[in-house]
Amino acid sequence: MEYSGENIRLTPSGKFQSIEEIGNLVIVSSTAQALLNQAQAVSERIVPGSIVNSVLHQEASRITGKEQAGAEKQIRLRDIATIRRVKKDPPSKVCRYDGKDCIAIAISPRPNGNVVRMGEEVHQKANELMAKFPAGCELKEVTFQPDDVNEAVHLFVKNLREAVIIVTIVVMIAMGWRSGLLITSSLLIVIFATMSLLQPMGIVLQRISLGAFIIALGILVDDAVVVGDLIIVRMQRGIERTEACIEGASRAAWQLLGATIVGALAFLPIYLTPTSVGEYCSSLFIVVAVSLGISWLVAMFQTPVVYYLCVHPKVEESGPHGGPVYRMYRHALDWTLRHRLIALLMIAAACAVATVEFLEVDQNFFPRARRTQFWVDFWFPSGTSTNTVSEEMKRAEAYLQEIQQKDSRITSFTSFIGSGPPRFYLPYQPEYPHSNYGHIVVNVKSVDDVDVLLEPVKLWMKNHFPQAQVRVQRFAMGMPTPHELEARFSGPDPRVLQQLAFQTEQILLDSPHAQDVQNNWLQKTLTISPKYSQNKGQRAGLSRTNVILSLAGETKGIPVGMYSENENNIPILVRGTPSERNDVANTENIQIWGVIPGSTPLGELTSEMDYVWEDAMIYRYDSRPAVVVGADAYGISWMNLLNEVRPKIEAIELPDGYSFEWGGQYYESQKSTKDVLAWLPIACIIMLGIVVLLFNDLRQPLIIVLTVPLAMIGITTGLLVFHKAFGFMALLGVMSLLGMIIRNGVVLMDQIDEE
Repeated sequence: MEYSGENIRLTPSGKFQSIEEIGNLVIVSSTAQALLNQAQAVSERIVPGSIVNSVLHQEASRITGKEQAGAEKQIRLRDIATIRRVKKDPPSKVCRYDGKDCIAIAISPRPNGNVVRMGEEVHQKANELMAKFPAGCELKEVTFQPDDVNEAVHLFVKNLREAVIIVTIVVMIAMGWRSGLLITSSLLIVIFATMSLLQPMGIVLQRISLGAFIIALGILVDDAVVVGDLIIVRMQRGIERTEACIEGASRAAWQLLGATIVGALAFLPIYLTPTSVGEYCSSLFIVVAVSLGISWLVAMFQTPVVYYLCVHPKVEESGPHGGPVYRMYRHALDWTLRHRLIALLMIAAACAVATVEFLEVDQNFFPRARRTQFWVDFWFPSGTSTNTVSEEMKRAEAYLQEIQQKDSRITSFTSFIGSGPPRFYLPYQPEYPHSNYGHIVVNVKSVDDVDVLLEPVKLWMKNHFPQAQVRVQRFAMGMPTPHELEARFSGPDPRVLQQLAFQTEQILLDSPHAQDVQNNWLQKTLTISPKYSQNKGQRAGLSRTNVILSLAGETKGIPVGMYSENENNIPILVRGTPSERNDVANTENIQIWGVIPGSTPLGELTSEMDYVWEDAMIYRYDSRPAVVVGADAYGISWMNLLNEVRPKIEAIELPDGYSFEWGGQYYESQKSTKDVLAWLPIACIIMLGIVVLLFNDLRQPLIIVLTVPLAMIGITTGLLVFHKAFGFMALLGVMSLLGMIIRNGVVLMDQIDEE
């Protein structure tokens, strides 16, 4: 209310303080007629409460013949109903940890927050809170990202240490032990300086930024190696030390700067890609660009100083390149130059063979993650209740608990029924809520235990749950897709789409390399559809709305109010007893209530009872009905499986108005690769322009560009020898190699011009 310019709040008393008070609610006084009037008033005021007047009508009918004229009687809600506080039935979600009921809590760090520090604070706060909980309550971890980050950082430090040692040994062999140690010192300076600059730029240590250091590690030493070699060569020729250091650094300054920019530009397309992959890998370009820039500064200023102080080479009478290694290289180069045609033919043949053999290399967009976890998916027949799924999954939990007790490879497992878990891992895509869905996250001691347990767990689950579609998989890395291989059909008629999906499923099922074949429409569900007769309803004084409300009150229940308890609002439902709610055979005898006293069985208001099988879910893509048939590869890569089934699936005849396209990993890989390659010409034009400016000529840049295809020889050989697939990460390596080739070509051509 508003009074004298002020708002005054009205708060009527009578709020329930306990559940017992709900039962003491007086719903009628005096006569049965007052009961009917009350029911009619309630139905007019609160539409969802119409079931209340139905209950009141029923009670009025019972007492009408028992009341005498002038007699008064009070009826309380507890006299005609049972009031209980119960859990939601059926529950929408159920969660169990090692077979015990639990509540899942997900905690995420702030943007650019320190995950490791957050983990320490969470542990500290959790210990304080658990001290206040009753005995028997425990706090367990399903997954703890700070531990994963710690492990990743330790692995990075280990790889970095090994890489630094390898670089040091190689430089020592090529340039001597002093140069090896000095180059190593410059490398460490570059790494630490880069890390100190990344924090203000908003780049934190994560998988991609750490990987960028490993990718750039081989490039970071180039500037210092080139400057150091130029200084040593000049000292060995008898040039005074100060002049040798200054000339060695200044001679290659601009060429190295241009080569550094070229090396960084090789990663520019990834940074410019406006897709999720570009967002995921954007820090790659920044880390490489910053580290290469710092490496050039260190080579220009730190390397000459340390070489002046620490390196004292002898003047070589035979020249700086008179050693046995240089002599062998000179002989090989001399033979190549004298037999240019033969050498070029050999190189062309090697490139052609490498290009053809590259077609035999497996392709994989992103590999499976090396996590100490795997997951189990259960899709029971559509329409299966959450309670049934929960009971069925207890058998799976008992099996996992048996393994846990026998050999302790399994440390814990957590079940999620009704929906997937909170998104605790970026490439993981939780499933939407479905009553027939179950999911188990299994934690093991080591990554090798995943390889040991995956097949036996998969075999047991499939054998013991023949009524369900069961999938047992490792966690993915990179862009998540429901299945590795997906075929999507879209069109106007769902029945035609189902026929197309059935043909596709048969092709995949006939392949020994396809597993977990399913479509996203799942199975049809049984629906009971009473056909309301308007004539019968009008004669009984009952409308379609009365039928709907009465059926809802008899089955799932109708909310008639809220019970406030502290800060929680608990809904108050009016519904039938469990035996009444689930009595399918007695559906026609469900009593339908309206405003007029008395009830009418449902069967007397309907012309027939239809039992219809309906689609559990209709998926739409670009506003059109679409069905996606998915499968995972077994024993081969998904690309090989695609090559195997692609001709057969694409040969399926499509009616007019229907379309087909590939999804899954193929779609993600093609989309990301296409987006990256779309920006590659821009980066190449900029790189070529820089190289032309460095030489002020076209011959040297043309020679450098002609050396780029030779990389195919090493790429194909490496992937085939080590049985590695070519995926997005390999593409990053190729782009890094492209920058290194052009970078080294610039330095070499400049040295040739000087000599």
